[in-house]
Amino acid sequence: MSVDEAHGFIQTLSEIPNYIEEVLAQASNVEQLTKRMTNAANAFFKANDIRHSAYIMSYQPPEMLYVQLAKGHPVIVWTCFDYNVTEIKYNEVVLDDGTVFTWPRNEHCVALAGYDIVKRTVTLADPTYGIVERDMDKFEDYYKRYYYQAVVIE
Repeated sequence: MSVDEAHGFIQTLSEIPNYIEEVLAQASNVEQLTKRMTNAANAFFKANDIRHSAYIMSYQPPEMLYVQLAKGHPVIVWTCFDYNVTEIKYNEVVLDDGTVFTWPRNEHCVALAGYDIVKRTVTLADPTYGIVERDMDKFEDYYKRYYYQAVVIE
């Protein structure tokens, strides 16, 4: 999958009516949210006759994300909407069953589409900002602070 294809995929997810609200409303924790994102990606691929599959790759060190990219597989990751934010604050969302879900503010999903070890940068296909280059250390810090959540596309 190319950077452009990754950007198109992440853009399509952001355009599905009430997508984020529906996913969040049905998830009682971050792992369920990642599972629902994976299921949505696979449903999208199937509905559009695209020969890719999504797999949960959460709780892996950033280096494992780069291994997937080296194999040509983009990775959807949870990161920060605003890379100028230094302190991540959390909201407590009370679900219908009374379960409290701690949700990090400024959470944002992007497709990690490239990296450059020498320049210490990553390339993100972002539904809001387009194709952007970010500092690798900042990216890795946000990946950690947003619970190491990732979905690989093969």
